[in-house]
Parts: sequence; structure tokens; C-alpha cells
Amino acid sequence: MQLTDEKIKDILRNREDKIQSIHMRMNLLYEETTDDAMLKDVALPSSKVYGSISASNGSNRDLADILESVEKRKLNRNKEIREMMWKLSEQENEINRVWNCFVALEDPYFTILLSLYVKGEKYEIVEKNFGMSHKSFEKYRSEAMALLRKYYESDDTAADLIRKKQRNHAKSRRANHKPGTDDEYEQLHLSFE
Repeated sequence: MQLTDEKIKDILRNREDKIQSIHMRMNLLYEETTDDAMLKDVALPSSKVYGSISASNGSNRDLADILESVEKRKLNRNKEIREMMWKLSEQENEINRVWNCFVALEDPYFTILLSLYVKGEKYEIVEKNFGMSHKSFEKYRSEAMALLRKYYESDDTAADLIRKKQRNHAKSRRANHKPGTDDEYEQLHLSFE
């Protein structure tokens, strides 16, 4: 499925509500399968069932035909429910994947998207807080969305993405480290009071 900027924004803004709604719908569907509502149709026959019994020139249909029909409807409904639950599960996985990829972003990308879409702060205020020109801020925001989409479409888990970023960051620090400097060491101070 194509992940658009609008879909990303919607998921970041409404993640908890979307997940809660999915769980509520899945629970309702699950209850329907355990409720065995179809057997209630036989136990408390409706006019539909009585109407079908007296059909076909006034002769009664066999009870086995009715039970078979009810069982067939029950099987079809259970199949529908399983398909709907599968679709809901896929929606939840998509939401979680977008969220995990968002969390895997580094700053300033993470903080920009967090401020704008998760916290819902005004664009102008977030831009001002970053102390960037509008053009620079928009460049970072756009790059954040593109990077999140790239992460989403990759086969890596969010944890793998974070580990890769940490390894690349460590390699970059080592490459920029000048021999003979102690910039990676911290002075230890002991005090006896």
C-alpha cells in the first residue's frame, strides 16, 4: 500500500484512537463468533423460518434442510468475520509500523514530526522554536516524511533501523576523530567530603 504524507499525518495524530477503535471492532466481531447468534435463529424461529417451512405448495420442508441452511449461513458469517478481523489486524500492523518508523527517526526529524503531528503544535510556532528559516524548516520536515516512508517500505524492523543509525553515527565519529585528542574521554573527578 502506498503510504502518503496525509496518511502518515493521520496516523501520527490519531494513533491511539485508531488502535482503540480497531480493538473495539475486533472484540465485537469475536463476541459474535462466540455468541453463536445463528443458533438463536433456530431456537427462536422468526417469520422468515416459518415462511420457508410452509413454502413450496404447502408442504413442510425437512428440519434437516433448515438446520443445514442455518449452518451454511453460520459458516459464511464466520468466514466474513475472519476476513474482517484479518483486515483490521493489517490496519493495526500498518499503524504500528508507521509509529515504529517514526520513533526510529533521529533529530531533528523526530522532534519536528512529534511537535507538528503528534502534539499538534502550530507550524509557525514549531518553526520558530527550531530557529530556522521557513525554507530550511520545510526541507527538514519534508526529509522527515520521506525518511519515514523509506523506513516503512524497508524490510528492517524499527529496532534494526535504530541500530543501523547508531552504527553509522559511531563510524562517523571515528572517521572524524583526530588521533591524539581526548574528545571521547571524560575526566573523572573524585572528591572526598
